[in-house]
Amino acid sequence: MPVYTDIMNTLIREIETGEYPPHSMLPSEKEICVRFDVSRTSVRNALKSMQQGGYINREHGRGSFVMDKKLQIHNEIVNIGIILNHNQQHSVDAFTSNPLFGKKFQGIQKAASRHQSNSSMFIYDDSQPIDNKLFVGYKIDGFMDLSMTISPNLNDYFIEHDCKVCSIINSFHIREYNYNWPLIINDYMSGVKAAIKYYSKQGLTRFGFFAVAKDGMNNFKLYQQAMNVAGNAFDINSVVLFPENQHQWSFSQERAEYFIQKLFSSSNIPEVLFTDGYFIADEMVKLLSMSDSGKKILKKTRICVIADPAIEKLSHIGIMDFVVPANEQVGVTATETLLRQIAGEQKIKPRISVPAEFVHHETLDS
Repeated sequence: MPVYTDIMNTLIREIETGEYPPHSMLPSEKEICVRFDVSRTSVRNALKSMQQGGYINREHGRGSFVMDKKLQIHNEIVNIGIILNHNQQHSVDAFTSNPLFGKKFQGIQKAASRHQSNSSMFIYDDSQPIDNKLFVGYKIDGFMDLSMTISPNLNDYFIEHDCKVCSIINSFHIREYNYNWPLIINDYMSGVKAAIKYYSKQGLTRFGFFAVAKDGMNNFKLYQQAMNVAGNAFDINSVVLFPENQHQWSFSQERAEYFIQKLFSSSNIPEVLFTDGYFIADEMVKLLSMSDSGKKILKKTRICVIADPAIEKLSHIGIMDFVVPANEQVGVTATETLLRQIAGEQKIKPRISVPAEFVHHETLDS
């Protein structure tokens, strides 16, 4: 989010609440720089946007003056609010530190910039009642819901205030989605189906799955459906869930040892292992690579993980295959869909799927 957007939104809110009444002068550029601890360039961009929106009139050599409300024009710059909620079970840090979401933000910002729009992030505690004045003064034209970051209370608020909203969700969680906003689906399962088709053509028949128990069983059912469509099946002895609900994105040698013991203790080693936990795949491969017996296993087993091969913490991509979610394109598609809503276009699809891509390591090597 550009720094000047926060400055602009704060000053507009203060104008709306009467702290700076019509015809009054705003603080000088230098004073605003000190207040927000930012550069003069950021302050000038904020004031320029406010002038374009009709909130102030900047007079050379004198300063910035608040326009009379009767003379204020509609803000021509579209402002998009990105929603992030938090509570005891769902921390903002866990959300923002997940590499799979980084490119969604990039896509949102890229599309917003392309259409000369702004994007601002709003973080709220969804365990508290929604303040009826939550967004007053921010002049937000529409909101982006990232992976069910809108709580039921905030959903009611948006309906009551006739807000424009677009949601993003991955295909693993589609059954949990209960809202009626236009929905952009990051279709992981399209990549999984492509992977199954590829492995089947290679004559591989023993399929397995491993994940953490927290989300693994729900996701496994979706993998199983993809298998059924392709006429394949999982070897039930090679379906392993780590019993503890540890944070999926933290490394754990105990967890790696658990998977190795469960998956490879028999002579019937799976030929292909799927997982949606990219860290748990990397930690298991790392541990296997430390012994001769582990290296033999890695020569016999393909591991397919939902992740971006560019994730720096994945240190063993040379022996992994990937289902790569189109995160940046999802962000672009969601932003453009929301902008069409804001513009009042009537023909908007209620659900748009953006397919993931299957990439096997021979392709990466080439």
